Amino acid sequence: MGSRLQLVFYEKGHARSPAGLVLTLFQIAVCSFKSIMNIIEHSPSPGSHGVFYCGDSVSFRLVLDHPERGGAWLRTNIGHAADHRREIIEHVEQQQPILSRDWHDLPMQVNDDGTTYHLDVPLADVGRFQAKAFFLPEGKHEPIWPAGDNIVLKVEPATGVCGNTLYSAFARQFGHNIK
Repeated sequence: MGSRLQLVFYEKGHARSPAGLVLTLFQIAVCSFKSIMNIIEHSPSPGSHGVFYCGDSVSFRLVLDHPERGGAWLRTNIGHAADHRREIIEHVEQQQPILSRDWHDLPMQVNDDGTTYHLDVPLADVGRFQAKAFFLPEGKHEPIWPAGDNIVLKVEPATGVCGNTLYSAFARQFGHNIK
C-alpha cells in the first residue's frame, strides 16, 4: 500500500559536474521508487497465545496485499521439543549457551490467488512453542515480518482433553454462587 523512496549514493566516472551529479541522483531516485509489499493478515494473530493438545493441528495463514515473487515461511520451534530440552540440560549441567537450535523454517503453500499462503502444522510434542510467518521476496536476503510478537502455543498431553474432573467438581460445587 505504501511506497518508499530509496536513494543509493555512488560515484560514477562521468558524474563529476554538479549538473551531472543532480541528474545522476534524479535518475537513481526515479529508478528506486518502488511499491513496498505489505502483509495485511497473519493468522493466528501475532502476539496471540493458545492452549492445544497433542494430536491437534494449527493452521497458519499469511496474506499479502499484492502478488509478489518469493515465498512465505513459518519460523518455529514446533516439533523440536527434544532439541530444546537437550539445550536446557546442557546449559544447566555443562554451562553451554542456549543456541536455539530447535528453530527451523517450514515452507508455506501459496493459494491460486498468489497472495495467500497457508500451512497446517501437527502438534505432536508436549511443550511451549513459538511461531511466526514471514515473506522472503525473490532475490532478497531480508525477510518481511508482520508487526507484533511471536505466536505462543502451549501443547498439553492428550490425556488432558477429557476427564477434566477438577473443573467439573469446581463448577458443581461453587457454580451456583458465581454471578
